[in-house]
Amino acid sequence: MTYPRLFALLAGVLALCCIYAYQLEQTEFRSHGAAGISRVNVSTRNGSIAVSAGPDSGITAAIVKRAFGRDSADAARAIANVTITEEVQAGQYSLRAQMPSGNRNYGASFQVAAPESVALTLTTTNGNVSVSVMLAGVTVSTTNGNLNLTGTAGPANLSTTNGNVTVAVHTGGVSVQTTNGSVECDVAGLKATEAVTISTTNGHVVLLLPADVSATVDLTTTNGMITIHGYTPVFEKQTKDHIRAKLGSGASAITVSTSNGDIRVASRS
Repeated sequence: MTYPRLFALLAGVLALCCIYAYQLEQTEFRSHGAAGISRVNVSTRNGSIAVSAGPDSGITAAIVKRAFGRDSADAARAIANVTITEEVQAGQYSLRAQMPSGNRNYGASFQVAAPESVALTLTTTNGNVSVSVMLAGVTVSTTNGNLNLTGTAGPANLSTTNGNVTVAVHTGGVSVQTTNGSVECDVAGLKATEAVTISTTNGHVVLLLPADVSATVDLTTTNGMITIHGYTPVFEKQTKDHIRAKLGSGASAITVSTSNGDIRVASRS
């Protein structure tokens, strides 16, 4: 791209920012009974999602919609284009924020409380996602946002770009994929049939495991160090940038890869 074209593009972006300088937010609420619901799905754009354990009787959501306009009246007209839909099908309760694409900035953030026994599928862009004390598994996808899980259980499938991933006191298998972000993962319980897979670029990885874990670990990095603490590993391969070893009998599969970052595997105790 030539400099004149680049300057023209930047000028256009700045002009749009000046045109739509007034931000308006509106809060809406949704609630639904939890009977017969085994999964909650939340989908949005340009907004965060936070889910925590709530009463077993129902599901509640506070939704903050956002739109920009030239002035308050223009923003009020624009925010009407951000709509929230609800759907119940085959035991799944879905909340979805819908909004136009284009030059104007729209977004919606969700704060949800649900029974700890329901599984989750959460999708957003340009927003952080956090999940607390949900015990039936979670699938999360975002871009340009951080992911945080605390006190969770069940299969965890986590994907982001340009964001860090933090998992604290999780019980069950974990799959993490990110770019340009670090991963800190604390696995409190891991069965022989469960696996841990972590992949990132330009970030370090810290993986904490139960003291009595039985797993085969395969750890790969470039431009970083690999260390294992608190175990007596039986090495099958040991080089500066690649370690394959058994912890205990080697039942579970643990695979970690990064570039431009260290990998540290350690016992939780």
